[in-house]
Amino acid sequence: MPRMQKVFRKFGLERDEWRDMLIAATRASGTLALSFEKESRIASLLFADDIVLTGRNWADLAAMLAVCDEHARRNRYRFGAAKCEVLVPPQSRLDSMPPLRLAGQELQTTDTFIYLGVP
Repeated sequence: MPRMQKVFRKFGLERDEWRDMLIAATRASGTLALSFEKESRIASLLFADDIVLTGRNWADLAAMLAVCDEHARRNRYRFGAAKCEVLVPPQSRLDSMPPLRLAGQELQTTDTFIYLGVP
């Protein structure tokens, strides 16, 4: 059995549980992260212990971070909030919003992003 399947089983997770929880969090605000086509949306990218959350607005991101906090609390693990950042596009109003938090810590903002070694 692949290692990640063992990790998912250890925490009682199915592969799509994260996806479903994050999508549900954004539905409350009426948006569902990035949309490339009417039927195609991405709420998150998950690979091993690397997670990218995408949202159209502060409320989407705050809701998904709350899901992450609750999942970590229920399953007794912690996110390394010091290693997390919020990518703020140029001319975004996100900077004028209250800081986003994960594990009780304020997340830093940045204007560049590298995921799995790809800028």
